[in-house]
Amino acid sequence: MTAPRVFLSYSNRDTRDATTAQRLAAGLRASGVDVWMDRDSLAAGVEWQESLIRQVLEERTHFLVLLSGSSIIAPWVLAEIDLARQRYREDRTFRVLPLAMGQLADFPGADFIDRFQRVPHHELFADQLTEVARAVGVIDLVPAVVAELIADKTEYFVGREYVFDAIGDFVASEDRGYFTIEGDPGAGKTTILAEYVRRTGAVAHFNARGQALNTSSHFIRQLGANLAARYGVAPLAAAVDRDRHGETLSRLLIDARAEAPAGEPVLLVVDALDEVNSLGDPPGANALLLPSHVPAGVYFVLSSRRAATVLDTDSPSRIFDLGHVQSDTMVDIRQFLEQAASRDPLSRWLSERGVPVVDFVRRLAEGSEGNFMYLRYVLPELLSESQLTLERLPRGLEQYYEVHWRAMDTTGSEGHLKVWVIYLLCQLEQPATAGVLAKLLHDVEPGADAIAVQEVLLEWRQFLHREETSGAPRWSVYHNSFRDFLRRKDTVTSAGLSLPEVSGVIADVLWDRARS
Repeated sequence: MTAPRVFLSYSNRDTRDATTAQRLAAGLRASGVDVWMDRDSLAAGVEWQESLIRQVLEERTHFLVLLSGSSIIAPWVLAEIDLARQRYREDRTFRVLPLAMGQLADFPGADFIDRFQRVPHHELFADQLTEVARAVGVIDLVPAVVAELIADKTEYFVGREYVFDAIGDFVASEDRGYFTIEGDPGAGKTTILAEYVRRTGAVAHFNARGQALNTSSHFIRQLGANLAARYGVAPLAAAVDRDRHGETLSRLLIDARAEAPAGEPVLLVVDALDEVNSLGDPPGANALLLPSHVPAGVYFVLSSRRAATVLDTDSPSRIFDLGHVQSDTMVDIRQFLEQAASRDPLSRWLSERGVPVVDFVRRLAEGSEGNFMYLRYVLPELLSESQLTLERLPRGLEQYYEVHWRAMDTTGSEGHLKVWVIYLLCQLEQPATAGVLAKLLHDVEPGADAIAVQEVLLEWRQFLHREETSGAPRWSVYHNSFRDFLRRKDTVTSAGLSLPEVSGVIADVLWDRARS
């Protein structure tokens, strides 16, 4: 099957336009769409030239133009619209997709653009991505939650070229196999794989224990749907016999290799093998029932905690340990901080306080100890006018958690509720609403209703993932490094409870529900 080839036209002088374009491109690429946009597709030092753009347009199947007050006065966008008009005259199968992001004044080329049905505009990015994907002919290829994860993770991505070079070398030198990125929690493994998917369009599966998206059944169903859409392999039956999951996975890989263009590798990305729930899988099987023998031309790019996952395989296998490139990681950390310091609101925050960028970068880089998750927590907190200051930065992710644990008042009845809410989320294997947590708490906190639980969740919110649903929002622990901290012996002791006690409360409620 031939993937759509999209030319994305937008104004890079407007931050909103540029951000939307980059996130749409990332989401479409995650679905296997070939997207051309100047940010990624023009080599460094190459300027915009009409002859170059005309040549690119001749190879595209779709012209997606983001229309805004900024883009309709941008000379290059207007020129690209005119070139799209010329291409359409020559080939009426060429699809023109206008996406208007607000009210527009008249502009040169409007007579041409107005001939085409506009892509509906949505404020919520996931809905917008779905509309654009549908417009280019991609229907449910990648779940919206996966596409949005990739777009979010890669928005301000920097560095890591040494990792991508290592993956490229493995694919070039081996005829198949497993390439595994290993690293400590918070080292950026998921973000690296998200960027790899954005660049290559590889089929991707992101395990998420907190959202219960981490079983072999879920993996095989999602992979089957993705490979059917990408390569045209036979779709899976509505229900797949669990005892035949391994056989089904091997068949999918063989069929995908047979349908893929000759000489093109089948790239499959699987994140967070250490978070897989293997309950019910055959004893001794690989995580997610990954095959011991990989078909020729098929490559898995995996991630896992260091030494947490061992694969039984006779195929080529290589491990890339992020802990062995700490100096390179620190270079990437500093580059990320320098770019963050050039953007508002952080740029304004530094300017108002007279903080030199070089001092800011040095302090945050040292405090992070090379951990990107540390920056994910600390940067927003600095901007929120909390007690955290550049002069009082915690050292490393563990110390950051410890500072917040001590600051969270866990004494008295309110403190008891705070501890139980966060530990229930720690031990649960799936997201839960405030109402569900209140029911679980009935015996230990009889007076805690959903409103009281919701207030506690908001206090812990920086460490939690909130999933919007058609009903009440569902909550889970955002990152496994925080779950590890909560399970540390000294943390459990200070909380005044035990993990078996928490798990027992969950089990009792589930048992009562099963009997009723």
